[in-house]
Amino acid sequence: MELAIDRDAIKRSVMRGLSNPSGVMAPSFVNGYDKAMAAYPKADVNKAKALLAEAGYPNGFTLTLHSPNDRYVNDEAISTAIAGFLGRVGIKTEVSSRPIAQHSVSIVNADSDFYLYGWGVPTYDSAYIFDFLVATRGKEGRGAQNATHYSNPELDAKIISLSSESDVAKRNATIKDIWQVVQKERFYIPLHDQVIHFASVKSINVPVHPDNVLHFKDVKINKNAK
Repeated sequence: MELAIDRDAIKRSVMRGLSNPSGVMAPSFVNGYDKAMAAYPKADVNKAKALLAEAGYPNGFTLTLHSPNDRYVNDEAISTAIAGFLGRVGIKTEVSSRPIAQHSVSIVNADSDFYLYGWGVPTYDSAYIFDFLVATRGKEGRGAQNATHYSNPELDAKIISLSSESDVAKRNATIKDIWQVVQKERFYIPLHDQVIHFASVKSINVPVHPDNVLHFKDVKINKNAK
């Protein structure tokens, strides 16, 4: 499925160049990010078809892609593009879009098998991703948004350890180990980092923060600007 999706085409035709395709569900400012993990495979229809046949689906299969339609930039359009890409390899995909209020409830209830979802990292640390999206649902209160039903007890123990480990080097090594498993298991298909947009007049300097929050204390007036 990942080989069927053309992230570069989504950037070009759906996002109009305003996205950063990636193979990892963590942006570059997050502790634990590794540029090598962000590498993603180019779309390869023939290889995708061959792998489907090897997996026992030479004629593909049918599924529904649940998508929000009012939360992320071009979210429904992204899902429609994905459906088209999957269709090229024989996976017949119907897009079912809905407001994020309904979509989020579905994710929390884990009643969707295939869905589009975005995730911010306000702590700038990989543990925030692991706690909500990777950990076994309900394990010490974690995994609330893990609707994939993925569960790995060994990984859970490592994720839990991050909240109490004071040795930075050891903690970062554990984060690296967790990412290696997540990337290998591939129970998520990362698409891209959404680009944040701000606009202001030249006389006002508005710093752009990755959490998409405007801090007025950082805004400065350029008195000499014309």
